[in-house]
Order: sequence, then C-alpha cells, then structure tokens
Amino acid sequence: MQISAYGEQFQTIDLKKDGLKDLAFDLVTSIRFMYCAVEHGVRILGGDILRQEGGKWWPCGDNWYSDASNPQETLQDALDYLKRYLASNPHVDWVVSVVPSDLLELIGGEKI
Repeated sequence: MQISAYGEQFQTIDLKKDGLKDLAFDLVTSIRFMYCAVEHGVRILGGDILRQEGGKWWPCGDNWYSDASNPQETLQDALDYLKRYLASNPHVDWVVSVVPSDLLELIGGEKI
C-alpha cells in the first residue's frame, strides 16, 4: 500500500488486515519517511518494532519514544534507537511503526 505524505510517496506495510492502524514501513522507508516528516516541522514521537507471528504483524514490545521538542532531536532519538536495534537484531524479519506528531491527520485521511 502506498501513502502520500509530505509531498512524497511511501510504501507501507498493510496492517489493517491485522487490526492495526499504524504507519509501518521497512527500515529504509521508515528512515526516509522520518526525514521527510522532520523537514516539514513534524516531530517523531516514537515507534514500535513489529514482527510477524502467525501470519500477522504485531508489536513485539521493542519501542522508543522522544519527548524532545525539536523535530531534529526527535529524529536523532529514532535513528539512535534503530541503529542499536539493528545491531542486535540483524537477521530478524521486522518492520518499523512510526508515530509522527501529525499521525491522526495522516491516518484520518486528511493527508493520505
């Protein structure tokens, strides 16, 4: 599934069939999405790591958050976490759910 946000197109992982209304991406796309969000003044509040279990994507309990007020600092918090997570989970099939400060607008259909 593709979404349009911040003037760009992003390939997302379809979670609706799994009962989730999150914005999830592969790792590379999640980083590109977060950079674009921050360029538009949006903060990255946090995110979850999702893994497949029984054919469904589920939050596995690994996540991060940022309470920084500066969008660039929130991006750095996300990148630092993902770098550490990737180093300790290099061969696990996982995707990233991102929570930007404008998430409700994005999933509510105003920007998608």
